[in-house]
Amino acid sequence: VSVIEVALLKENYSLKWWDMRKDFSQFDFMNPKLMGFLINDRGKKGFLRDLLKIVQPNHWFSILKSEDAYFNVDSRLEQPQKFKNQGDFLKLMKDIQKNEGFIFPVYRNWKKLIVWNLNNMISFLYVV
Repeated sequence: VSVIEVALLKENYSLKWWDMRKDFSQFDFMNPKLMGFLINDRGKKGFLRDLLKIVQPNHWFSILKSEDAYFNVDSRLEQPQKFKNQGDFLKLMKDIQKNEGFIFPVYRNWKKLIVWNLNNMISFLYVV
């Protein structure tokens, strides 16, 4: 995870460790710098998972946040999938927690500025 953290910092992003003892519904989803989540999925908890860990290691994937939705961009999917609602998204996160996986929120380290152009159109400019 440290290598990923350093790589993200070089691109002006930061990765935080989510305390897995906390209920994920307490997460601050309104933070305007939130870009998404990096997930370490360990699979379903149990004897078989521990036995297969050598053959089938943990799986990493991302969830990206847009203005009004979350998208699962797991490489195991044919294409990114939009979560139908926040309930479906929270269910996945709670399953990750239950199976002793890890959730890492990713934030942008720049400010979003609203800029008006000559045609009275809104543009967005990001500043580090």
